[in-house]
Amino acid sequence: MGRREFLKKAIIACSALCIAALGAIGAFLYPARTGRRKQQFVYLMEEEDLPRRGVRMVTFSMRSEEQDVVKVNRVFVVGGERGITAFSPVCTHLGCFVNWDANKKTFICPCHGGKFNINGEVIGGPPPAPLKKLPLHIENDKVYVGGKV
Repeated sequence: MGRREFLKKAIIACSALCIAALGAIGAFLYPARTGRRKQQFVYLMEEEDLPRRGVRMVTFSMRSEEQDVVKVNRVFVVGGERGITAFSPVCTHLGCFVNWDANKKTFICPCHGGKFNINGEVIGGPPPAPLKKLPLHIENDKVYVGGKV
């Protein structure tokens, strides 16, 4: 094999490796396909148990009918001047779970110090967006929260 042939094969091999690496990086960075998952409402609590003022953390589970998977979730239900709102506990920075600090009246992310007010708005730290609001539905004095499974 001559030098020219060797260089040709080496360039082709390096190009193939670079293309494969770029494909793997692209697949990793491509957003999850949450749009394909179905919105499902699950029972959360009785309407009389809703907080009129303040925050209450509620744990619930959702079952996917298509994949036979049970997902355990938690949600923060907030009662205040804006009515009743449900927030996802997932920080919008890197996906850690936030906690409610009743003394400071703030949601705090333990990972990187993100802070959110009672309305889910960012008040400090690195989070780029407010906490995600989840749909609430009240029917026959029962409260249901929406989520995708």
